Amino acid sequence: MTTFGKDLGESLLTRPMTSGLILVAVAVGAASATLLLSLLAGLESSVQARLKSFGSDTVLFTLQDPTGSGVAMTRNHLRLATALQPGLIATGYRSHLLKDPIRGISIQVLSANASLPCILERPLQDGRWLDAQDIEQAQPHALVSAILADAWSLHVGDTLTHPALTVQVVGISDSTLMNPSSPAGTQSSGAWIWIPDTLPTAWMTSPDDPHRFDGLLARISDPDDVRALVRQLQQATGGPAIWTATTADVLVRGERAMMKTVRIAYGSVVLLCLLLGGVALSSLLLVSTRQRRQEIGFRRAIGATQWDIFSLFLAEGIVLTGLGGLIGSGIGALLILFAPPAPALLPLILNAKILLMPITVCLLIGLLFTWQPARTAATLSPADALRVDG
Repeated sequence: MTTFGKDLGESLLTRPMTSGLILVAVAVGAASATLLLSLLAGLESSVQARLKSFGSDTVLFTLQDPTGSGVAMTRNHLRLATALQPGLIATGYRSHLLKDPIRGISIQVLSANASLPCILERPLQDGRWLDAQDIEQAQPHALVSAILADAWSLHVGDTLTHPALTVQVVGISDSTLMNPSSPAGTQSSGAWIWIPDTLPTAWMTSPDDPHRFDGLLARISDPDDVRALVRQLQQATGGPAIWTATTADVLVRGERAMMKTVRIAYGSVVLLCLLLGGVALSSLLLVSTRQRRQEIGFRRAIGATQWDIFSLFLAEGIVLTGLGGLIGSGIGALLILFAPPAPALLPLILNAKILLMPITVCLLIGLLFTWQPARTAATLSPADALRVDG
């Protein structure tokens, strides 16, 4: 083993230019693969987080008026939806964004009825949910997120005071909340407040505001029921307004499309880099075999077997590609760790699997593209090798 290691080291060091070219080609491919895997893992994590925040069976119904005639969703539409589909768990909601001038954070205020916990299934950290009595009596009670409670040092029973809102905290939930009013509900909020939809607030500007909704949130597991309810609502309301339904699948459709694009476009570049490294390795080892005929013949003449020659050449390729993969994966990790923060739509994740996968692929490429040159060198007879070089 010591002799084999020495022979392997001498073989690599006597051709630094060849070894360096192979290392660079493989390292570039490995670094690119690390970045690709990190991006795909980040996008998948983002998709799962959005699905969890929105709820797998949650459906957002909105009423769009293309004519601009001022058609708005009201409590009557909520009553209509529950009448059309008996047993439907639904709530109207209004969303408003408050600014915290002291801490510089945005607070999402969501007005909804007591069905909201059954629809979104949020975990309760402390206290209680808002109940039917809170809604019916328009109590100034609120459920707040743990992030907001930590930022404001709030506990159950405390009074939350803001220039636009004063409520008593009755519960704390340890979760994020999807902002239904953002495009396709794509923006999640960590600092949020849930208040009764019957509670008057400072941002209501007309007597009709308490009866208006931004949309309806419902819990429906069957996609056919969703489509049927949209058709029924459209037929029942008529007019120019258009009913739309946003499900969890629709919510992450853009990110899924981005993941597919990244896999195809960037994945092709990564694969090309790795294949170029493998082809370069195979070509350089074939050239090296012709240049080292005398060495091969001498080794065979003094007792080296075909397996000895084969394993030596095979080890050269595997060591070079493995080392290139290790260097490239390390460079990719450094870029991920020390690069400027990625945009929210391009999240990056780094873990052991992401680091080890490019190295494993590089080792397999080394084995694949070194096999034929190693076999060619091993089958060369001592007499032919010495005769050609003599």
